Amino acid sequence: MDEQIRQLQQMIDESHFTLVITGAGISVASGIPSMHGLNLAETLQFASTSVLKLAPEHYYRVARHSFLDAIFESGPSLSHKKLAELEEKGKVQGIITTNLDL
Repeated sequence: MDEQIRQLQQMIDESHFTLVITGAGISVASGIPSMHGLNLAETLQFASTSVLKLAPEHYYRVARHSFLDAIFESGPSLSHKKLAELEEKGKVQGIITTNLDL
């Protein structure tokens, strides 16, 4: 594993443009649920701009219960921190994710 990490770091260092594609795995490791782990009824409300416009307090209460509490309790994972570091250093120019928390 250490060799793979070293090789990845070398590729990033030599790259002129790095785009990261990631999924729920880096968030689940921090206790942040994936979309599959969320309550369907709450998820549909959270995904609705109509609910946001009509009942913003309810919308944010659902969002907090669904996944924000886990983010605030767990904080960013090592992967989140590394991606942020790479972005700050200009080594990563973009992140494409299915996550709600990145």
